[in-house]
Amino acid sequence: MKLFSARRASIIATAALGVALLAGCSAGAPTRDETTNEITEAGDADVFQIAVGDCIDDSTSTEVAEVPVVPCDQPHDNEVIFSFEMPAGEFPGQEAFVAAAEEQCPPALEAYVGIAFADSMYDVWPITPTEDGWTQGDDREVLCLVFDPTLAKIEGTVKGAAR
Repeated sequence: MKLFSARRASIIATAALGVALLAGCSAGAPTRDETTNEITEAGDADVFQIAVGDCIDDSTSTEVAEVPVVPCDQPHDNEVIFSFEMPAGEFPGQEAFVAAAEEQCPPALEAYVGIAFADSMYDVWPITPTEDGWTQGDDREVLCLVFDPTLAKIEGTVKGAAR
């Protein structure tokens, strides 16, 4: 199965939204178009401000409070294609996040990109809450991101690209 390729395997185990700290983010806040909410100027966005359609570059950290975002017309590593909430309760653990993402992200890719996941040139991976974010901050959001498994940067949005 192509979900969660080797490129992302180590990140999936520890990638996180939440109260984790990322030192050294200094690019400043991104600028968004007031009408479309699209990012028009690159910057470091708070993970709780990331939205479907945002284009993101990889971070060198595995637990982040901010991620580098860029306008989608610039080369980028990932695009957020879907967001969903995990049910409340005790922290489910990484295996539950992966299972939920395996269920939700491929159909989201098909809806967003316009081609079946199995036929797409793209792959998907999730950004998930940390245990601290879950227990202390009520963070339940999982983001599905699409990327090119050949490690090439994506040029333009993948929305409706049908590839």
